[in-house]
Amino acid sequence: SKPDTRPLQCQSCSTFVNCAWLAENLQDVSLLCCRPRPDYLDGHIPGAVHCSWQEVSGGGL
Repeated sequence: SKPDTRPLQCQSCSTFVNCAWLAENLQDVSLLCCRPRPDYLDGHIPGAVHCSWQEVSGGGL
């Protein structure tokens, strides 16, 4: 199955960036992929690190 690529709905998207910004700044950021591990293994942005959303949810993301 293919990943869900619908636009993200959120109350405050100030912590999110667009694809163009990410492409230009990928070498300067850490990118977390919090999708299920099988989805991560099926494909992810090069350099992305897998973690579960539970690992980072305590930080107020």
